Amino acid sequence: MKKLLLFMIIPMLSLSQDSDCGERPIKPIQSEDQTKTNYKKSTEYITYKADLKIWKSCMSPRAIAEKYEIKAEENYDCGDKPKKPKQLSNQTSTDYKQSEQYINYKDDLKTWKRCISPMGMSEKDEEKIKKSNEIIVEKFLEKVTNPCGKKPEKPARPKGVTHDEFKQTANFKEYKKVLKEWKRCNSPQGISKRNQTTMDKDFEKIQNDILKSCGEKPEKPVRPKDLNHEEYKQTKEWLQYREALSAWKECSTIIKNMAAWGDCGEKPKKPFRKEGMDHEEYKQTQKYIEYRNTLTNWKDCIEENKK
Repeated sequence: MKKLLLFMIIPMLSLSQDSDCGERPIKPIQSEDQTKTNYKKSTEYITYKADLKIWKSCMSPRAIAEKYEIKAEENYDCGDKPKKPKQLSNQTSTDYKQSEQYINYKDDLKTWKRCISPMGMSEKDEEKIKKSNEIIVEKFLEKVTNPCGKKPEKPARPKGVTHDEFKQTANFKEYKKVLKEWKRCNSPQGISKRNQTTMDKDFEKIQNDILKSCGEKPEKPVRPKDLNHEEYKQTKEWLQYREALSAWKECSTIIKNMAAWGDCGEKPKKPFRKEGMDHEEYKQTQKYIEYRNTLTNWKDCIEENKK
């Protein structure tokens, strides 16, 4: 992870020194004896994808503005982003793009993008950018070690406002929206998605472990032309494929969880609640109390490993 952090932070810091994102990374060539799956798991390809992501982020004017948290109109005299003129109802697309208003808009937009791009930053702003870099690095480290961030805090309900009225306020709706995203990020699906998309040092190891323990992901059999979709799903080949795919997914999920959980072990399983038992009564049972204590210790272990 430390190599990855240095790898991704250095280009950010170089913006303030060179004001240049460099050339677009070159995609590595797939060798003839290499399958598509092995090619995409190779170190060269994973490094290329990480480089490309950083390069695209660097080249994006919007991303630069957001990363440095600097408004162009306040710091670089670039003004507001030019607004695209509206196309008249009786105007064709060709006439619209050849109109004086549209041509001027494109020229203004090009000038504005150049102004807020890394290349457009003047020397007098370098000190300001260096200070901003410290904040960027700090936030970047926080994002990598704790990608979901802290749990959003529920806003306080003003006095005299009913619960139903409070739930209709913009402040509460925004909180619920952010909370939903935070829960999705911390869900098993969110963790699995990050394992597949993040380019950290464990990515290739996890893929290799899955390959060793679970084998290649089963390939979907080709549907014969004389069979419709429903008939195809009843064939022996399709049923065998679905069974193999289900087993592979279960196996690969275990490998991913083991990598995410580390030495904390598997997540404790919630004990079964007997039919007819009241929820409050269930929470007072010895098994549930032990489960909650074990779960708390397990979560503490996960958080400790993130540090």
